[in-house]
Amino acid sequence: MFEAKHFSNGEVWAQEGHKPRVVSQIEGYNDLIKSQATRIVADYTLYIEKLDETLHLSLPAQTKVDQECRLFVFRLRP
Repeated sequence: MFEAKHFSNGEVWAQEGHKPRVVSQIEGYNDLIKSQATRIVADYTLYIEKLDETLHLSLPAQTKVDQECRLFVFRLRP
């Protein structure tokens, strides 16, 4: 999982000695992923089964979820 923020977003920046707001957001995502990992895998498995059935595919099963959200800070060039 990724959280993407433009570098101009105020949640990415903080005054010295303080954490940016996005850090708390990422920590909340990580806690949620960890507490709901079993449900996420079960729901994803059901989704893949239906997708396979509908599109006649054979996608690999997923047995675990990455429990760490990463922050992607980007800048668009003119």
